[in-house]
Amino acid sequence: MGTTDTMTSIPLLDMAGNAIVHDVLRGKPHVRSFLPIAHVTSDAAEARSRQGASRQRLTSLVQDSMSGLTLSSQQQQSLHDLASQESVVAITGQQVGLLGGPLYTILKIASTAAAARQVTESIGRTVVPMFWLEDNDHDAAEASKASLPAPDGTMTDVHAWDGEQDRMPVWRRSLSATELTILEQALASLTGPFADDCRQDMMQAARIGSTWADVFLSTLAPYLAAWGVLVVRGSTVVRSGLHQPLVLADLDAPGAVEAEIVATTERLKLAGYPAQASPSTYPFFVEIDERRHRPIPTGDGDVMVGDHRYSPSELRTLAAAHPERFSPNVLVRPIVQDAILPTVLTVLGPAEMAYHAQLADAYAFFAVPRPVVVLRHMATIVDAKTRRLLDKSNMTPSQAMRRWADVERDVVAALGDDVIPTIDPRPLLEPWRTAAAQIDQTLDGSVGAAEAAITKALEQLAGKMKSALKRTNGARLERARTIASVLYPNDTLQERILPLLWFQARCGIDGFRSIVEFVCNGDRASHHIVDVEPSTSAPTSNTQ
Repeated sequence: MGTTDTMTSIPLLDMAGNAIVHDVLRGKPHVRSFLPIAHVTSDAAEARSRQGASRQRLTSLVQDSMSGLTLSSQQQQSLHDLASQESVVAITGQQVGLLGGPLYTILKIASTAAAARQVTESIGRTVVPMFWLEDNDHDAAEASKASLPAPDGTMTDVHAWDGEQDRMPVWRRSLSATELTILEQALASLTGPFADDCRQDMMQAARIGSTWADVFLSTLAPYLAAWGVLVVRGSTVVRSGLHQPLVLADLDAPGAVEAEIVATTERLKLAGYPAQASPSTYPFFVEIDERRHRPIPTGDGDVMVGDHRYSPSELRTLAAAHPERFSPNVLVRPIVQDAILPTVLTVLGPAEMAYHAQLADAYAFFAVPRPVVVLRHMATIVDAKTRRLLDKSNMTPSQAMRRWADVERDVVAALGDDVIPTIDPRPLLEPWRTAAAQIDQTLDGSVGAAEAAITKALEQLAGKMKSALKRTNGARLERARTIASVLYPNDTLQERILPLLWFQARCGIDGFRSIVEFVCNGDRASHHIVDVEPSTSAPTSNTQ
């Protein structure tokens, strides 16, 4: 591991992870048949700049998607660049999330902005950073969930959805009075010097009737503005009908896209990579009465969409007349994105990279060029309070970034190292074993049985002593539990659980933005553990 004054970088190959991502990091050549991982070239960018929707349509999409936001000077420049036929796009995407979504959401956006700058410098052509907000999704339970560390070191899950209107696309959802109350309660639990600012900013955007997507974007807005990142909403694309050619191509050959994805998935399996997602016959959802349904073949040639039955020709007629009622599923969404935008690079998380690996043949089916894929930056943030607890407990962040059962076991073991004797009855029984050998060798089995019984009794006694240590050292275990709830909540990486506003409440917008930028100065092949300076709530480094 390499360290600076404030950041420890653990190679991803030293951590558990996705098999295909590990082989990408190892530079295995066969991975290139599944993922375009070469560098962006000037020639590829030039060809890509002439593809996708017209620049006028693209700028309109962005303006419509960002109509509720005030564009910063950096975003205005990006919009100007996007209007130019010479520019290309680097993009990432994410669904709506409560309290700004998990930490990885902002890491993806910052990582994309960094990649856009790097590619711009390397090819001499402007690369515009963009964020695709996938608000067509109908998983309200996921979009309205956040997990926050409780004072006792456990996790509290916040579920803001009131349970109404299942299968409704998220872009249609607005805050109910019940949902607003739950959101206010979640905000009240935030702690830190900037918690009041977080509450005030959020409640300016979150009112009864505010859309979930607008509230989410308002939380991301300061970061998007600073990095010049433009937003395009999936719902805006669908309502524009720009995805219609892909929908019709799929409906003209039902099951063909599924067959392409299955073929690629089988090749992945032969190469030792498990499938991330299972394809379906129709990779587009259909909206009926503001509910999103997956078309399901009936077996007799027709297709069921919710309670409605269509023939394949009727479904195609519907798509021709009303493309806005068709939205892509998780596998086809990136293809829709890249058919419309002149993307040269897309920034993905490990699971998304595995999804993308299944799409090699599907991209070819739709005749859509694939962008180069790069891994997003990954990080764990150690705030000042957690750092104090770590120092008091004589623990490192890496020691806490494990399953709580393992952390607890090691803490208790360390407490008992100087107290509980080592279990080893062999010295006690050695004279008995010698005597048995002299008297009757068949007695050796009896000595072995006695040894096993003594060992079991001592293990039970040691267990009781460890339980007593837990009771008498509750404060130390509570500290360890609090540390683990921040650095490895719910037994998984912090970046997948804790929401943006949890960090912002501790560091402020400017402080947290500098932390994320600091992470994105590191390499993409490592997981970065960053300490926040207590005095500035921002990372610093003496290295150049």
